[in-house]
Amino acid sequence: MERVLKRVLKAILWLNGYATKQVVSEEEDAEVIAFSNAILAEEGYPDDYLKMLERYIKNSVAFTVKYKGNLIGCLRLIDPAGPCRILDFWNIVFPEYVSVLQAREMGSLVIDKAHRGRSRWPMTALLDIAYDYSGKNNINWWFASAYRVKFEKFKTMNPSCTILEMAPPTKHQLEYRERYFDFFDKAKTAVIFVFNLEGASYLHQFKRILKQKFKR
Repeated sequence: MERVLKRVLKAILWLNGYATKQVVSEEEDAEVIAFSNAILAEEGYPDDYLKMLERYIKNSVAFTVKYKGNLIGCLRLIDPAGPCRILDFWNIVFPEYVSVLQAREMGSLVIDKAHRGRSRWPMTALLDIAYDYSGKNNINWWFASAYRVKFEKFKTMNPSCTILEMAPPTKHQLEYRERYFDFFDKAKTAVIFVFNLEGASYLHQFKRILKQKFKR
């Protein structure tokens, strides 16, 4: 059933003009960085925070979604074995059943404002290609930061989403919080959560999309 739904979802995305891709060249990555920085700057993120994000680029795999040939969204999976944004700011405690070697931070999820809305096709497309990549590369867990409202939305897609506990911040994390105070002051109310990709369901995706599509 899941395989059939997966194929149907991919067909629907294609018919609606959406195309996804894993970034493989420096030129493509430069385009993604410029796109992401422009959107984040428009939303009020400070310049020093945008500069900081460059720290994680070489330690990540990026994915894009285009609508009729135009870049409208991107997502990165960041390896916690190297520089990792969440671990730079929060001293999270992974449950014993989570293998950090098989986990990635889901970060830099950016979608053009003109393409945010009820259908949620762009986000669905990005999550779909990143999910495929993870399955082929022995990645079983994603962790991310989000405000609680967005966390609840992610939980509708994957009921295994679990908010992580926090240990006292390390010296490095305190230094980063002070250095990037403007960012952390906004983000300190966010929750950090983890979820098992085996709990991802295309049936949940379709239910969520249909509910949004026909919501009055």
